[in-house]
Amino acid sequence: FLKSFLRAKGQDIETLRNYSHNIHQMAVGANGRGLGLPDAEVAVWEQLAKKNDYVRVRYMVVEVPGDVKIKRLMALTLSIKLCVRTALGMDEFGMPLG
Repeated sequence: FLKSFLRAKGQDIETLRNYSHNIHQMAVGANGRGLGLPDAEVAVWEQLAKKNDYVRVRYMVVEVPGDVKIKRLMALTLSIKLCVRTALGMDEFGMPLG
């Protein structure tokens, strides 16, 4: 969702590739282009990036104390989806409104 938003706001493909899977950097970049994710949510993505949690989640590494719980992660993901849909003027299926 974040890469789609950034692309719609003029980011070139090479720049998007350079983000790799760093959701925090994408969130910061998207907010700089007007997305409007809450600062508290961007801070959680920063925490996850610092701990390399994308890789840990992807490869099913055992949870450790202090990990962001799956329900919180799902809520953060849904927030990104909603912010992107709203910012790009799309309905729940990704179709333009109006």
